[in-house]
Amino acid sequence: MSDEKIIHAEGTKSDLEKKKKVSEPVVTAEDNIPVSFLTDEKKRELDKKAQEKVDQDLRKQEEEEYLAKQERKELLKRKQKTGNVDQDEIVDFVCDLADFAASIVVNNVTYYHGFSYRVPRHVCRDLESIAARTWDHDADIHGEKWNPRKRRNQKLSPRNAA
Repeated sequence: MSDEKIIHAEGTKSDLEKKKKVSEPVVTAEDNIPVSFLTDEKKRELDKKAQEKVDQDLRKQEEEEYLAKQERKELLKRKQKTGNVDQDEIVDFVCDLADFAASIVVNNVTYYHGFSYRVPRHVCRDLESIAARTWDHDADIHGEKWNPRKRRNQKLSPRNAA
């Protein structure tokens, strides 16, 4: 008896089957054929336009990156100028650091131990001060005085300090 009530509440079995048939669309293989309104000539034309647009966008992006890089270089050059002829004179700086320090980074420029660099005098003065402080720190840690004749992990000479 309970089965009859459920059937009556939902409708007869044949009514449900009819609803399923109506709600499910019938798809055949012929319906999956894509319809294209573009001719081969038009497709080639659009492909060419797409390539040109991509080339133009990439060229523009590359130009912007190059311009930003050049602006950073020019800004660094101008920041290194003081206006004082003596301080702006270019001098050689040999980077001689304690064993624990591999390099010094100033204004996003890296100066490696054992190499020689041509920098303005005021930058050289700062780099020498930083290098001296690496030796002071090393002496504090190891309890030794700074010895300029101390054997280095890399020899400093004109040949390898290019």
